[in-house]
Amino acid sequence: AMESQLQRTPVNQNDQTLKLLLVDDDAEDLYFLKRLLAKSGRKHNVIEASNVDQAVAQLQQLPDIVLLDYHLGDQNGFDFLGHM
Repeated sequence: AMESQLQRTPVNQNDQTLKLLLVDDDAEDLYFLKRLLAKSGRKHNVIEASNVDQAVAQLQQLPDIVLLDYHLGDQNGFDFLGHM
């Protein structure tokens, strides 16, 4: 019933800008991910965080997608997920 009331608007994937939060404490990994995303042909607004505290603070920007490393110094990805 609720689903029938919702109307879906088709979105041209190339016109939609995704807001991505990349969480990794390795600068080389972040660089690699950003280059990989740039080659995808999609528009991205990339937000970076190198630890759990920074990542939690960046949640205020309401990212569409979070790419999260498990090992983040003295904390890990599950510590971050507890804040979502």
